[in-house]
Amino acid sequence: MVTGIVPWISLGISSDAASDGYYNRFTYQVVLAATSTSLTSQTVAAISGAISLHSSGPGVLGAPPTGNQVNDCGSSTCKVVAILVSHGRNGYGAFSAQGIQQTAAIGPDELENTNGDSLFVVKDFSDSPTNPYDDIVLALTPNDLLTPLIQGGVLKDSHAVLNDDFEASKTAIISYAISNRSAPASPPPAYIYPLPASWTPPNDPWITPIQYVPLTTQISTSSPPGDAFSLRSAGPDGVLNTSDDIVVTISIDEALALIARLS
Repeated sequence: MVTGIVPWISLGISSDAASDGYYNRFTYQVVLAATSTSLTSQTVAAISGAISLHSSGPGVLGAPPTGNQVNDCGSSTCKVVAILVSHGRNGYGAFSAQGIQQTAAIGPDELENTNGDSLFVVKDFSDSPTNPYDDIVLALTPNDLLTPLIQGGVLKDSHAVLNDDFEASKTAIISYAISNRSAPASPPPAYIYPLPASWTPPNDPWITPIQYVPLTTQISTSSPPGDAFSLRSAGPDGVLNTSDDIVVTISIDEALALIARLS
């Protein structure tokens, strides 16, 4: 995790754009993995956030009633990978445009948003004299990072990437069959194309290896109709043989057509 203010020079935006309407800097925190300049839709989707949101401060991990955490977390890993905080009209704990930190927060809720840890309070406005709260918090998940990039055509969505993975896998498997083909000893003079018994697949967009299952050992133009092999992605949950699995089955006719195209 890195914490500070919005790096407006690196982002190529104005100093004013890095400040809220009260002329204070936004507090900014980000998971370091999300700052890489070589991210893809797969690596963004796989980022595990460590920022937790809470209904009050100090934050207590876990859902109510034992905890006051409100954001989506699983296996102790939160989905928020970046956060922006405006410290509101009172500006408690914020840094001014001149780099001077304003008066410290007087209540536990706003204090939680200025103490440098990765727990933040998100709640409605309160004018309580002992626990005022006028912060405005924007939390960003991997999907929030991906959506504008996908809509702008910079990145493909996960299913488009998976389709590319499937096509590349089919090509690799058929290329193996072509490279290892043999001619029968007797007519008809048709090649026999062996399928690999096993194969090291690429990862799907959710960073789980694609499963290859050969459904026959070899194919040729004299093969009866049937299926050649299948490819299975475990889907977003990363667990094979569950309801979100994505499977493509390549028929012998489709494999022969691909052989003809690649030969």
